[in-house]
Amino acid sequence: MAKMLIGTGITLVIVSILTGILHGDFWEFILFSVSGVSFAMILFGLSYLIRLKEEMLDVITIHHHYYRELHMTKRTCSNCSHEYDAIHNTCPQCGSKAKASV
Repeated sequence: MAKMLIGTGITLVIVSILTGILHGDFWEFILFSVSGVSFAMILFGLSYLIRLKEEMLDVITIHHHYYRELHMTKRTCSNCSHEYDAIHNTCPQCGSKAKASV
């Protein structure tokens, strides 16, 4: 999607400049060129935002998988035999400290 927006922006700039040249009037050339470049800048900005969104979604997905793995790992308390998530450093039932290895 981002590449399509960039391609459309470049095409828009080229078409607007050519249209301005073909009209033959200097002010129409300026008008078409400025409007084409302005719309292209908007498209380039949108493509940048789409790329950022995709990168953020990738990072969130990685963190989600890490978080799920962390909560899927269980520990068993050596004091009371209660099973709890490995994210905790102490047993939530009796309060004894967890061993260093998971």
